[in-house]
Formats: sequence, structure tokens, C-alpha cells
Amino acid sequence: MISGYTVGRSNIVKPGAIVGFCNPLLDMTVVGNQYLLNKYGLKKNDAILAKEEHMPLYDEILKDNNVDFTAGGLG
Repeated sequence: MISGYTVGRSNIVKPGAIVGFCNPLLDMTVVGNQYLLNKYGLKKNDAILAKEEHMPLYDEILKDNNVDFTAGGLG
């Protein structure tokens, strides 16, 4: 029972388990330069959902140590 609601029986999810459903994301915080912003049509201090035209950017920024990865998500 969770907050007054009965939870159905399950062979997969055990009582007391915490289950979340969402869209898992990996956030990247990059210290780049104006060249990268211009090349990929990005704005300073902005957040985007990467599209096909951004895919080559990953190789460029992964060569640099100024990338922080954090768990993101929507859900």
C-alpha cells in the first residue's frame, strides 16, 4: 500500500521499489568558443535538443576537457 492506494501484484516490481518512467537524457555543459557557436548555429548560454546537424559537434567537444556530463531527464 502506498499513500492509501493498493499496488497490484507483480513478479517484476517488488514491494517498496521506486520506479520511474521518463525520457532519460544526458546533459552536457560545454565551455566552448564563438567559433563552435557560429559553426553549429548555437546561442551563448542556451539549451537545445540536438538535431542531425549537431551530431559532428559531439566529436569536436569530446576532444576538449571542458565538458561536464550530468544526469538530465524529463519525467
